[in-house]
Amino acid sequence: MGGQLWPILIHSNYAEFSLRADLAAERTSPPEATVRRIIVEVKSFVGLSFIHQFQQAIGQYSMYRDAIELNGLDYEVYLAVSNEAYQDNFYQTAVQNSIKKHDLKLVVVDIDGEQVLIWIN
Repeated sequence: MGGQLWPILIHSNYAEFSLRADLAAERTSPPEATVRRIIVEVKSFVGLSFIHQFQQAIGQYSMYRDAIELNGLDYEVYLAVSNEAYQDNFYQTAVQNSIKKHDLKLVVVDIDGEQVLIWIN
């Protein structure tokens, strides 16, 4: 995805907290000149408990979506994971069920090659 990348701060107008995502991107796609905006939260999943980190990631992802919706912002939220974490953990049935239930959008990244391998909507 070409375009601009920048850190983004999402403020909730109704709460006393704010959320900071890792990246945001914007791209204008010709010929319709449609602007697509995304927020990407990057997770490493390198700790001792994948499932605990996955639960936290789902909660954080949900908070971003809620804040975006409540503030009338036009962004899609993606969870970025390394190809290694994806291959090791994301094919498990329980994880696949959670991805579907929570409608998670994923970006699988080759960390060493610094490139996106898969966009999963």
